[in-house]
Amino acid sequence: MYEIPQDLVAAQAVATKRQLPLNDAIRLGLQNWIQELLAEGFEGNYYTAKLQSDQLVILDITGNVALTTTTLTGDQGVAQFKADAHEALLTVQN
Repeated sequence: MYEIPQDLVAAQAVATKRQLPLNDAIRLGLQNWIQELLAEGFEGNYYTAKLQSDQLVILDITGNVALTTTTLTGDQGVAQFKADAHEALLTVQN
């Protein structure tokens, strides 16, 4: 459903295809993975993930903030993905 690169090669392909910097393609891929997990966990798209450089924001179906956290940030996720993509995807999942 969502475009989620599994490694750096796939992230580079997404970046090239969408004409994005590599870091943005990785961050969006991680955001999409979070979105996929939310949709699966709540059996529908009742929440929207916004992975920003310094925080993760989850919005409810009405657009109100349901969660803001700095325990997972876009900057951290991108750095971890570059070091070990599989581990980064597992970190988001946990």
